[in-house]
Amino acid sequence: MLLRLICLCLALFLSEILYASPLMPGHVPRFASLRSDFVYGRVGPGEGYPVEWIYTRSLMPLKIIKDHQTWRLVEDKDGQKSWIHKRLLSGLRTVVFVSSVPVSIHKEPSKKSFVIAHAEPGVIALLDKQEGEWVRVKIEKYVGWVIQDALWGVKFG
Repeated sequence: MLLRLICLCLALFLSEILYASPLMPGHVPRFASLRSDFVYGRVGPGEGYPVEWIYTRSLMPLKIIKDHQTWRLVEDKDGQKSWIHKRLLSGLRTVVFVSSVPVSIHKEPSKKSFVIAHAEPGVIALLDKQEGEWVRVKIEKYVGWVIQDALWGVKFG
């Protein structure tokens, strides 16, 4: 458990250094994830605005749709929008399983490939890479391929 936490922290740190951070103002939309298990989503870009949402899932993917100084207007998988300070977001790319049924995770990017695990709706995974309609994800000790349509946090729209 401690080793897993250390690895996750290291991955978060390296993702901020090695990749162009989606937290910096730039092209929108772009994806980020929650840095903490307790994050306020506000109705406007500042601490003086009322809290509209309380997000309680670390690593939850969010789509950044607008930048305002150090605040980001984000949209979650359900289409809810709120403002979050950039220090509460991470550049680590994650996805959430949105299918209504468990989804097969394959060893290779093919439906004929061996199924190594199944993921329930709502599971959050690290996004590793994408090849066409397939996305390679990491969930704890499992690394495998999933059809993009079963995930939220990959494509825009």
